Amino acid sequence: METLTKYIEEGYTGVDASLDISLYEYGLIWKETSPKEYQFIYGINSEDDEYTLFDCSYLSIKDWDNMLNESWFDLKAVESFSGGELSFPYDVHTVLQYYGYENIFGGSYYPSEIVNDTI
Repeated sequence: METLTKYIEEGYTGVDASLDISLYEYGLIWKETSPKEYQFIYGINSEDDEYTLFDCSYLSIKDWDNMLNESWFDLKAVESFSGGELSFPYDVHTVLQYYGYENIFGGSYYPSEIVNDTI
């Protein structure tokens, strides 16, 4: 069973200073795994405004830049949605909110729970 403490100890970060808020409320945490490549843990299912199931995927800065230039990606619309320019990895959350995880990371094949053992 995965726990939030494991991700704290492994040095993950998120869009909020609190890792549990980043994971359970915003549905996204990440860690740089090699230069310019990140592993993202993202929410795929929520109940009562809290994410309950998660999956993971890798995304590099090169992949991010390529995605921003894809024909299906409407950069101006997403920047308007976010209120400014996009910056990796923090704005992956914005892009997930706009397009959904399946369009960014693909389908979820091994969803799992992450127990909040910090409360």
